[in-house]
Amino acid sequence: MILLIKEHEPIANMTASGNKPWRTQKMFLDLTREGVDCRLFMSSFDHWTKTQTSRHQLTAEFSQAELLHAPGYPRNNSILRLVSGVVFAFRFLLAGLTGPRPSQIVVACPGLLIIMVALLLKLRYGCKVCIDLRDNWPSTLSGFFPAKLRPAVKAGFTWWLAILLRLADDIVVPSENLREFAMRLVDKPIIKIPFLLDRDRVADMAPRDDGGDMMFLGSLNSFFDYDVFEQAASYCAANEIVFHILGDGDFLEDVRGRFAGSDHVHIHGRVSYDEAIAISHQCRIGLYPYRRNMGFDNHETNKLTDYLVMGLVVYSSVPLPIDAAYFRTFPSLPDDSAAAFPSKQDIREYGMSLFVGSYLDRFIASGLYAASP
Repeated sequence: MILLIKEHEPIANMTASGNKPWRTQKMFLDLTREGVDCRLFMSSFDHWTKTQTSRHQLTAEFSQAELLHAPGYPRNNSILRLVSGVVFAFRFLLAGLTGPRPSQIVVACPGLLIIMVALLLKLRYGCKVCIDLRDNWPSTLSGFFPAKLRPAVKAGFTWWLAILLRLADDIVVPSENLREFAMRLVDKPIIKIPFLLDRDRVADMAPRDDGGDMMFLGSLNSFFDYDVFEQAASYCAANEIVFHILGDGDFLEDVRGRFAGSDHVHIHGRVSYDEAIAISHQCRIGLYPYRRNMGFDNHETNKLTDYLVMGLVVYSSVPLPIDAAYFRTFPSLPDDSAAAFPSKQDIREYGMSLFVGSYLDRFIASGLYAASP
């Protein structure tokens, strides 16, 4: 029996067919499809939509997932969010103590309290604990505090995280940046496994050659440089193509205001993953307009995965850890920016070589998988 824990991933991915499962959700699907006994624990409160979800709303493939009831919160930076996390950790402890004996627990970080619960269950059952380090949470969290307190907050939470990493049996990360971060905290092997897509799923993403537009796919939040959005819109207008903006978030209304009346910008709002794939067929370029700040440096995005597997050349405002043939620096494009792109199929094959596969296969190949005795 393997336990998978991630307090928050979009529950909409589990209630509507056509949405792409996130990392821990896909781990659950990869394991259960191969007949591995597995329990997935998530909060009943959706961090993105700020709504509660009940188990009967889940699709068939997630029908065995366990949504532990936790109180909601109206704002991300609030004491109620902390309360919600404490309640979730306590309910997970009860579920772990009353359920079948696990052979392994894979717990996603951020979630230091949840990692502590996983380590308590390790003492109880003698199982292995694998921490899936998803972002540099101490640094990210410190940004919510007054400037004078941030160094102390960051140091305190980093010290806490380092202790938990040392107590874990295995550590897995999705990116090289996070591997380097983890290696500064602990002297043990750090396994890199990127965000993965299903091979069957990406068949729908096969590119077509009937479009040359630009698209942005993601949550409209503070990680992005919206001046780059305006430069992208100007680029599209000059080249007589359309800039498709897919997603919602705190900055959606600001984006709508910036581009009100523009014929070359189509703001689609929140769409299903199937709708995003359909729009990608009209496109040649994926915009990656991140600010080079703590938020970007401390977590790994799966946006790059989507763009490459869709066959889109990436226009990025920050350096990328991929082959230079498949991205351009934007908005500071070189004079030869109109030169021929790699073919959509070449870009797709490159992306698939990096980001398509099964987490179970990667765990087995990396020696991380702990089968039940």
